Amino acid sequence: MKRFLSLALMSLMLFAILTPNAYASTMRWTNVANLYPAIVKNSNTYRCQVIGFSGTTNIQCDLVLYEKPSNGDPIEVARTSGSSRATQYTCKGEYNNFSTAKTYIMEITVRVTRNGYTETVKETCQA
Repeated sequence: MKRFLSLALMSLMLFAILTPNAYASTMRWTNVANLYPAIVKNSNTYRCQVIGFSGTTNIQCDLVLYEKPSNGDPIEVARTSGSSRATQYTCKGEYNNFSTAKTYIMEITVRVTRNGYTETVKETCQA
């Protein structure tokens, strides 16, 4: 029984080492560990938390808020920007005319510098 268990364990370890890990998370970006965007209508705010990897020396963030009409192109209604020399930064803006009946789009542009390399990431979120 011991021999069977040790053989099974060795086989499992060998399988784990030799098989590519298809379930491992892939990194989306080089300098940006994660983005946490939010449009919070009931508190009149829109924001994005930017988390850089260790070694991050600068984070710059631009947020543009659009109102999405039922037909036609989105209309810019607010914008904000900011920067920090920390590894994490939350860029925040206020918009006092949010309507729960309307849809909003936030365009996010983040520039994160780490080890002398600046990476630009562009994302959007909708609420």
